[in-house]
Amino acid sequence: MLRTKIWFVILCMLIGGCTQGRDSLYGISKIPYNWVGSEGCRHPSDGVTVEKCDEKEHFGTSEGRSPMNKLRRAERGVNLLGTAKVVDFELSPDENKVAFSATTPTGNTDIWVVDIDGKNLRKITHKDRSPTNKIARFFRKRKWRNFFKIDVHSPSWTTDGRIVFCEEITRHHAHGINSLALRYWTTKPDGSDKSIKKDTDKISTRKPFDPINRAIISDQSDKNKKRIILKDGILWTQDYGKSNLKKLIQ
Repeated sequence: MLRTKIWFVILCMLIGGCTQGRDSLYGISKIPYNWVGSEGCRHPSDGVTVEKCDEKEHFGTSEGRSPMNKLRRAERGVNLLGTAKVVDFELSPDENKVAFSATTPTGNTDIWVVDIDGKNLRKITHKDRSPTNKIARFFRKRKWRNFFKIDVHSPSWTTDGRIVFCEEITRHHAHGINSLALRYWTTKPDGSDKSIKKDTDKISTRKPFDPINRAIISDQSDKNKKRIILKDGILWTQDYGKSNLKKLIQ
Protein backbone atom coordinates (compact mmCIF):
# COMPACT_ATOMS: atom_id res chain seq x y z
CA MET A 1 0.00 0.00 0.00
CA LEU A 2 2.80 2.40 0.91
CA ARG A 3 4.70 1.57 -2.26
CA THR A 4 1.60 2.26 -4.37
CA LYS A 5 1.09 5.63 -2.70
CA ILE A 6 4.73 6.61 -3.28
CA TRP A 7 4.51 5.75 -6.97
CA PHE A 8 1.27 7.70 -7.26
CA VAL A 9 2.85 10.79 -5.69
CA ILE A 10 5.76 10.55 -8.12
CA LEU A 11 3.33 10.25 -11.04
CA CYS A 12 1.38 13.33 -9.89
CA MET A 13 4.59 15.34 -9.61
CA LEU A 14 5.62 14.28 -13.11
CA ILE A 15 2.21 15.26 -14.47
CA GLY A 16 2.41 18.62 -12.76
CA GLY A 17 5.84 19.24 -14.26
CA CYS A 18 4.72 18.26 -17.76
CA THR A 19 1.67 20.51 -17.83
CA GLN A 20 3.38 23.84 -17.35
CA GLY A 21 2.33 25.13 -20.74
CA ARG A 22 -1.32 24.31 -20.10
CA ASP A 23 -1.57 26.76 -17.20
CA SER A 24 -1.86 29.94 -19.29
CA LEU A 25 1.53 31.63 -19.81
CA TYR A 26 3.31 30.43 -16.72
CA GLY A 27 4.87 27.24 -15.53
CA ILE A 28 5.51 25.64 -12.17
CA SER A 29 9.19 24.84 -11.90
CA LYS A 30 10.19 27.96 -13.86
CA ILE A 31 8.56 31.36 -13.30
CA PRO A 32 8.69 33.74 -16.31
CA TYR A 33 10.79 36.87 -15.94
CA ASN A 34 7.78 39.20 -16.27
CA TRP A 35 6.09 38.01 -13.10
CA VAL A 36 6.17 40.78 -10.51
CA GLY A 37 5.30 41.21 -6.86
CA SER A 38 3.10 43.94 -5.42
CA GLU A 39 1.91 44.90 -1.98
CA GLY A 40 -1.34 46.04 -3.56
CA CYS A 41 -2.34 42.49 -4.53
CA ARG A 42 -4.44 41.01 -1.74
CA HIS A 43 -4.15 37.30 -1.02
CA PRO A 44 -7.41 35.30 -0.82
CA SER A 45 -6.71 34.62 2.84
CA ASP A 46 -7.41 38.30 3.53
CA GLY A 47 -11.06 37.44 2.97
CA VAL A 48 -12.01 33.77 3.23
CA THR A 49 -9.32 31.17 3.81
CA VAL A 50 -9.61 28.85 0.84
CA GLU A 51 -7.76 26.04 2.60
CA LYS A 52 -10.45 25.88 5.30
CA CYS A 53 -13.37 25.82 2.85
CA ASP A 54 -15.27 22.64 3.61
CA GLU A 55 -16.58 21.05 0.39
CA LYS A 56 -19.45 19.20 2.04
CA GLU A 57 -20.66 22.38 3.71
CA HIS A 58 -20.50 24.64 0.66
CA PHE A 59 -20.99 22.31 -2.28
CA GLY A 60 -23.16 19.42 -1.06
CA THR A 61 -22.66 15.71 -1.68
CA SER A 62 -25.89 14.43 -3.23
CA GLU A 63 -26.18 13.84 -6.97
CA GLY A 64 -28.09 17.05 -7.60
CA ARG A 65 -25.66 19.07 -5.47
CA SER A 66 -22.38 17.44 -6.47
CA PRO A 67 -19.41 19.80 -6.90
CA MET A 68 -19.30 19.26 -10.67
CA ASN A 69 -23.03 19.82 -11.15
CA LYS A 70 -22.86 22.94 -8.97
CA LEU A 71 -19.94 24.23 -11.02
CA ARG A 72 -21.75 23.64 -14.32
CA ARG A 73 -24.84 25.47 -13.08
CA ALA A 74 -22.72 28.33 -11.74
CA GLU A 75 -20.92 28.68 -15.08
CA ARG A 76 -24.34 28.98 -16.75
CA GLY A 77 -25.11 31.82 -14.35
CA VAL A 78 -27.39 29.89 -11.98
CA ASN A 79 -27.12 30.41 -8.22
CA LEU A 80 -23.42 30.77 -7.59
CA LEU A 81 -23.89 31.57 -3.92
CA GLY A 82 -24.43 28.43 -1.94
CA THR A 83 -21.75 26.74 -4.04
CA ALA A 84 -18.88 29.09 -3.18
CA LYS A 85 -17.74 31.87 -0.88
CA VAL A 86 -17.10 35.36 -2.20
CA VAL A 87 -13.70 36.73 -1.16
CA ASP A 88 -13.71 40.32 -2.44
CA PHE A 89 -15.52 42.54 -4.93
CA GLU A 90 -15.52 45.92 -6.63
CA LEU A 91 -18.22 48.01 -8.27
CA SER A 92 -17.63 49.19 -11.83
CA PRO A 93 -17.06 52.90 -12.57
CA ASP A 94 -20.50 53.17 -14.19
CA GLU A 95 -21.98 51.41 -11.10
CA ASN A 96 -23.84 48.86 -13.26
CA LYS A 97 -21.66 45.76 -12.68
CA VAL A 98 -19.91 44.01 -9.81
CA ALA A 99 -16.68 42.05 -10.29
CA PHE A 100 -15.79 39.60 -7.52
CA SER A 101 -13.58 36.63 -6.70
CA ALA A 102 -15.01 33.45 -5.20
CA THR A 103 -13.82 29.98 -4.29
CA THR A 104 -14.52 27.07 -6.67
CA PRO A 105 -15.12 23.36 -5.98
CA THR A 106 -11.50 22.79 -6.95
CA GLY A 107 -10.42 25.00 -4.03
CA ASN A 108 -8.91 27.96 -5.87
CA THR A 109 -10.42 31.41 -6.43
CA ASP A 110 -11.70 32.66 -9.80
CA ILE A 111 -13.21 35.93 -11.05
CA TRP A 112 -16.91 36.50 -11.79
CA VAL A 113 -18.93 39.51 -12.94
CA VAL A 114 -22.65 40.21 -12.46
CA ASP A 115 -25.02 43.11 -13.05
CA ILE A 116 -25.93 45.14 -9.97
CA ASP A 117 -29.47 43.72 -10.18
CA GLY A 118 -28.12 40.16 -9.96
CA LYS A 119 -28.59 39.31 -13.65
CA ASN A 120 -26.09 38.14 -16.29
CA LEU A 121 -23.75 36.26 -13.95
CA ARG A 122 -20.60 35.31 -15.84
CA LYS A 123 -17.40 33.46 -14.87
CA ILE A 124 -14.49 35.13 -16.65
CA THR A 125 -11.51 33.09 -15.40
CA HIS A 126 -11.26 29.31 -15.26
CA LYS A 127 -8.24 28.35 -13.17
CA ASP A 128 -10.37 25.63 -11.55
CA ARG A 129 -9.75 23.70 -14.80
CA SER A 130 -5.98 24.00 -14.41
CA PRO A 131 -4.17 20.63 -14.00
CA THR A 132 -2.09 22.29 -11.26
CA ASN A 133 -5.18 23.08 -9.17
CA LYS A 134 -6.70 19.66 -9.75
CA ILE A 135 -3.53 18.05 -8.41
CA ALA A 136 -3.55 20.52 -5.50
CA ARG A 137 -7.09 19.49 -4.59
CA PHE A 138 -6.12 15.80 -4.76
CA PHE A 139 -3.22 16.45 -2.36
CA ARG A 140 -5.30 18.52 0.07
CA LYS A 141 -8.03 15.90 0.33
CA ARG A 142 -5.38 13.43 1.47
CA LYS A 143 -3.66 16.01 3.68
CA TRP A 144 -0.47 15.75 1.64
CA ARG A 145 1.80 18.76 1.32
CA ASN A 146 4.32 20.10 -1.20
CA PHE A 147 2.08 21.23 -4.05
CA PHE A 148 1.41 24.39 -6.04
CA LYS A 149 -1.86 26.31 -6.35
CA ILE A 150 -3.09 29.05 -8.65
CA ASP A 151 -5.55 31.69 -7.46
CA VAL A 152 -7.13 34.61 -9.30
CA HIS A 153 -8.31 37.40 -7.02
CA SER A 154 -8.36 41.13 -6.17
CA PRO A 155 -10.62 42.37 -9.00
CA SER A 156 -10.63 46.08 -9.83
CA TRP A 157 -11.75 48.20 -12.77
CA THR A 158 -10.02 50.50 -15.21
CA THR A 159 -11.54 53.88 -15.99
CA ASP A 160 -12.57 52.60 -19.44
CA GLY A 161 -14.54 49.66 -17.98
CA ARG A 162 -12.10 46.73 -18.16
CA ILE A 163 -11.58 44.32 -15.25
CA VAL A 164 -8.13 44.01 -13.69
CA PHE A 165 -7.25 40.95 -11.62
CA CYS A 166 -4.26 39.36 -9.95
CA GLU A 167 -3.08 35.84 -10.77
CA GLU A 168 -0.98 34.29 -8.01
CA ILE A 169 1.05 31.09 -7.69
CA THR A 170 1.57 29.75 -4.17
CA ARG A 171 3.57 26.79 -2.95
CA HIS A 172 2.14 24.76 -0.06
CA HIS A 173 4.61 22.71 1.92
CA ALA A 174 5.25 21.29 5.37
CA HIS A 175 6.53 24.62 6.70
CA GLY A 176 3.67 26.80 5.45
CA ILE A 177 2.60 28.65 2.29
CA ASN A 178 4.82 30.84 0.11
CA SER A 179 3.67 33.23 -2.61
CA LEU A 180 5.96 32.61 -5.56
CA ALA A 181 4.72 35.04 -8.19
CA LEU A 182 2.04 37.57 -9.08
CA ARG A 183 0.81 38.62 -12.49
CA TYR A 184 -1.79 41.21 -13.42
CA TRP A 185 -4.24 40.90 -16.30
CA THR A 186 -7.06 42.95 -17.80
CA THR A 187 -10.12 41.72 -19.67
CA LYS A 188 -13.45 42.94 -20.91
CA PRO A 189 -16.44 42.21 -18.61
CA ASP A 190 -17.52 39.40 -20.94
CA GLY A 191 -14.15 37.66 -20.44
CA SER A 192 -12.81 38.44 -23.92
CA ASP A 193 -9.70 40.33 -25.01
CA LYS A 194 -7.55 39.17 -22.09
CA SER A 195 -4.14 40.86 -21.95
CA ILE A 196 -1.31 41.71 -19.57
CA LYS A 197 -1.95 44.88 -17.59
CA LYS A 198 -0.10 47.87 -19.03
CA ASP A 199 1.26 50.94 -17.28
CA THR A 200 -1.17 52.99 -19.35
CA ASP A 201 -4.20 51.21 -17.83
CA LYS A 202 -5.75 53.69 -15.41
CA ILE A 203 -7.30 52.01 -12.36
CA SER A 204 -10.52 53.36 -10.90
CA THR A 205 -9.73 54.71 -7.44
CA ARG A 206 -12.78 53.42 -5.57
CA LYS A 207 -12.17 50.52 -3.21
CA PRO A 208 -14.89 48.89 -1.10
CA PHE A 209 -13.89 48.78 2.54
CA ASP A 210 -15.47 49.31 5.92
CA PRO A 211 -12.83 50.58 8.39
CA ILE A 212 -15.14 50.08 11.36
CA ASN A 213 -15.93 46.40 10.88
CA ARG A 214 -13.33 44.42 8.96
CA ALA A 215 -15.71 41.44 8.76
CA ILE A 216 -17.90 43.50 6.42
CA ILE A 217 -16.83 45.07 3.12
CA SER A 218 -19.26 47.49 1.51
CA ASP A 219 -19.72 49.92 -1.35
CA GLN A 220 -22.68 51.85 -2.66
CA SER A 221 -24.20 52.98 -5.95
CA ASP A 222 -25.90 56.37 -5.83
CA LYS A 223 -26.93 55.84 -9.43
CA ASN A 224 -28.92 52.68 -8.60
CA LYS A 225 -29.68 53.70 -5.00
CA LYS A 226 -28.22 50.48 -3.62
CA ARG A 227 -25.61 49.48 -1.09
CA ILE A 228 -23.52 46.35 -1.75
CA ILE A 229 -22.31 44.39 1.25
CA LEU A 230 -19.95 41.41 1.49
CA LYS A 231 -20.51 39.53 4.73
CA ASP A 232 -19.72 35.92 5.65
CA GLY A 233 -18.75 35.12 2.06
CA ILE A 234 -22.08 36.32 0.60
CA LEU A 235 -22.83 39.41 -1.48
CA TRP A 236 -25.92 41.34 -0.36
CA THR A 237 -27.72 44.42 -1.65
CA GLN A 238 -29.69 46.95 0.34
CA ASP A 239 -31.92 49.58 -1.24
CA TYR A 240 -31.60 53.10 0.09
CA GLY A 241 -34.11 53.79 2.84
CA LYS A 242 -34.73 50.09 3.59
CA SER A 243 -33.32 47.87 6.32
CA ASN A 244 -33.70 44.42 4.78
CA LEU A 245 -30.88 42.75 2.83
CA LYS A 246 -31.26 40.75 -0.38
CA LYS A 247 -28.77 38.32 -1.86
CA LEU A 248 -27.25 39.80 -4.99
CA ILE A 249 -27.26 36.40 -6.69
CA GLN A 250 -30.39 34.34 -6.07
